[in-house]
Amino acid sequence: LLVPISPMPVEHIVLFKTSRSFTADEIAEIRTRLLKIPGVLSVSVGMNYTKRALEYAAGVVVRLTTKEAEVAYQTHPQHIYVRDNLLKPVMITGTDSNPPVLAMDYQFHESVSIFNWQVLAGFVCGAAVGCLAMAMRHR
Repeated sequence: LLVPISPMPVEHIVLFKTSRSFTADEIAEIRTRLLKIPGVLSVSVGMNYTKRALEYAAGVVVRLTTKEAEVAYQTHPQHIYVRDNLLKPVMITGTDSNPPVLAMDYQFHESVSIFNWQVLAGFVCGAAVGCLAMAMRHR
């Protein structure tokens, strides 16, 4: 059984057209800086490896606690530093019809399973007691 967790988190996805790949150190710095921002739950950064990405070579996915956290994230000094000093220098120039950045934000229902080991342990103990009772009855 799945139960929704409140409030609904936000997935912030940004794709970039870049002149080169990010280095391992750049990826680590992007993650480290963005993880310092209040409300950020996780950050992933990576380079595309398929031909399906319409020339978008890099992606950053940031999971945030709420829509309000995503709004605050946009103006946080760590985000501005990453955008201006780590991302923009490697982005190619685009046009209105062919932008160098594609961003999307959406909320989603994150769920947890209420099935847990306590439920399983209760079932196993109940079954064991039932089997023991049956065995004693047939003695």
